[in-house]
Amino acid sequence: MSAETGGVVHIELPSTGVTLHERPDDRLRVTSYELYHGVYLRGKGSDVFTKRTQYYGLTVSPRGDRIAGLSEEFAADGRDEVVLLDRGTWAEKRVKTVRGPWITDWLRWSPDGRYLVGTERRKLTDTKWAVSGFSIVDRKKLTYRQAKVTDPNPEAYFEWTPGARSVISWLDGEIKEYWLDGRLRRSLKVGNTPNGEYAFSPSGRRLLTGCPYEDDPDVCVVRWPEGKITKKVNFPAESLLGWWDERHFIAVAGKGRDFQVVVAGLDGKPVRVLADLDEKAWKIASVYLLYTRA
Repeated sequence: MSAETGGVVHIELPSTGVTLHERPDDRLRVTSYELYHGVYLRGKGSDVFTKRTQYYGLTVSPRGDRIAGLSEEFAADGRDEVVLLDRGTWAEKRVKTVRGPWITDWLRWSPDGRYLVGTERRKLTDTKWAVSGFSIVDRKKLTYRQAKVTDPNPEAYFEWTPGARSVISWLDGEIKEYWLDGRLRRSLKVGNTPNGEYAFSPSGRRLLTGCPYEDDPDVCVVRWPEGKITKKVNFPAESLLGWWDERHFIAVAGKGRDFQVVVAGLDGKPVRVLADLDEKAWKIASVYLLYTRA
């Protein structure tokens, strides 16, 4: 259900307690959202979200024409599968990756939309996971290759650096950068990466992090590839979702008992509300809104 006021379209996500606030020229918008009971995908050029029961972890490509996700079931030979969908026709292709019980989770597109990096995970208990490294899927060749890493963080995922020549993850306030064969390139004490798609700004020259030390503000800006913190932003973030543009970031912030997704500047001041979430949506249903290029 949607309504428009003053050039802003308000989209109520059914039975979620979430309302989106969008403008036609928005650079990013919600292309899918996840709840504890499923994933909902937005139709191309539409305000309608449809539940996709056979997939999870869906993410839209940089150009907006393809979707990658994971199959709910292993293939007949016991291997996990990355699913590639054409967003216009829903034609499906599959790439087999690791053998179960390992899965290729938390997929992230490379900036050019050709490759995907996924985190290789295995569930140990209801609350604990093991991580062995990452997989790289070639969308054109429909192939994958595996890279093992030492000392990975079981709670973090791998994502591309701007040139797609390496990947990063985080562990205890450190960013760890790895070559594509899994070798550790360097460790940087600059904080943890955001939960959303865009840890790096559009230029690739800025990395957004949650600052590394307890007495720091919540938000840090890191100059890349130098790996130096250049700015600390006083902003009470419940969760960082990534960059909106070169000078603004997206974050979840509290509003009384409820929450908002906002765009904030590097001065820490909100300039725009992107979504309203009630307390149940954020704390109980664990709604995750995926912002990607429109």
